[in-house]
Amino acid sequence: MRRAVLLLCLLASLAFTGQAMAADVFLQDNQARPIRFSVGVEGVDAEWYAALLRAAPHGDEISNVKIDIVSWEAVRSICGREANGCYSRNKIVVPAEQSESNAHTILHEYGHHLDHSTPVAGVAEPNGTPEWWRARGVAELVRLRSVASSYILGWDRSIAEVFAEDYAQLALGGSRFGISWLERPDETVLAALKADLGLGPAPATVNPPSVKPLSISRNGKLAPRRSAAIDFGLLGPSRQVTATATFTGTTEKRVRATLEVRCDGVRVAFKTLGRGKTTFAIDQRDLGPAECTAKLSSTSAATRTFTLVVRLAVITGV
Repeated sequence: MRRAVLLLCLLASLAFTGQAMAADVFLQDNQARPIRFSVGVEGVDAEWYAALLRAAPHGDEISNVKIDIVSWEAVRSICGREANGCYSRNKIVVPAEQSESNAHTILHEYGHHLDHSTPVAGVAEPNGTPEWWRARGVAELVRLRSVASSYILGWDRSIAEVFAEDYAQLALGGSRFGISWLERPDETVLAALKADLGLGPAPATVNPPSVKPLSISRNGKLAPRRSAAIDFGLLGPSRQVTATATFTGTTEKRVRATLEVRCDGVRVAFKTLGRGKTTFAIDQRDLGPAECTAKLSSTSAATRTFTLVVRLAVITGV
């Protein structure tokens, strides 16, 4: 028993020593502001990380963050199994790896720190920075339910993540952009970010938010009296739905198909395929929020090859 107790004490001591191995390193930016690192992996030079932050647009907030450089195992343990890094309460956790991907992670996480350090009046955190909020049209995106202050709509629709990805674009122009539904930040948005850091004037005019349209398609063969459908959700208001059906082959002399769109169980549009036609479409605006279905039904006596495409767009700046 005594040996077991001694062994446990030894293991606990080793574990404590492993934690204590992390060394604090203080470097500086180009204005002699301190940048604090905690290096928990042997042989890692914090200078590579410091050089990225020096070159990135920043202000005095850089002295209020600590960057923990740890093993990948520690990143998974602290941040989550799928995470490449994380930020919480003035602390960034990133892996000990010198790569383009990790450079993006470091600056993305620094974007969270900038967000945390810069309030937007009258808006709950996380909220980015004031001029960025205006230039990105975030108030409009919130109205459209395209983004939220939480992760309720998904990672890529969190205001915090949109801001962090925009900041990474400012700091590392041309790097990957993780918000697939939104256009990359334009020069106006990037200028607004710089203005929030005191690095230039705020843009006088801004553009409505630029949301990419989404297309969903289905194709195959449609037998007589059969239907093909596409289900889709509309997160918020001011949605435009365009459903287009196309048949290949020769035209028929009479109506051989119908197309309808229903939202929350209510028919919002209906169309028949005209004589001698192979393509028809429904274009409906001002829909949402709702759960919808576009349904193509055959009244033909023959099996026909079809394509059904639903295009979803957000009408902004109305």
